[in-house]
Amino acid sequence: MVRNGFTLIELVMVVLILGIMAAVAIPRFVGLQDSTKVALFKGATGSLVSGLGTAYALKGGEYPTLTELVDNSYTAKDGEEQNIMDASDFELSQTSPGAGIEEVGAAPADPGEGWEAVYLYYPSETNAEYYTQIWYNEDEGRLEDGL
Repeated sequence: MVRNGFTLIELVMVVLILGIMAAVAIPRFVGLQDSTKVALFKGATGSLVSGLGTAYALKGGEYPTLTELVDNSYTAKDGEEQNIMDASDFELSQTSPGAGIEEVGAAPADPGEGWEAVYLYYPSETNAEYYTQIWYNEDEGRLEDGL
């Protein structure tokens, strides 16, 4: 007897195995996307912290003001314009996000007096898909985030 095709049991087993594989893979994939977003913003805030240190040195011992931070530009002691963060994919703003923009990480608690809320958007505030809130203290040149 020549057998052409598969039996119903064989097909059901293949579908069952594929279903189990999908049930295991999909949650891992979603978790991987979330951790990638957090890593993306951690890298940007790390770049920002590094830029604040450089700005402190180039401005002769003072940190950028909140306006300079948001504008991503300051004037060094030698009179030359400098950028705080070179990552042009990100944008800082004091404007809180509108509806439909996903927050990455938890919003950090207000650290108190002397701190201002700043929002880091990706890719930019005008067409952002993601954002995270950070706090900036221009007297100390420190950032606090919820990542």
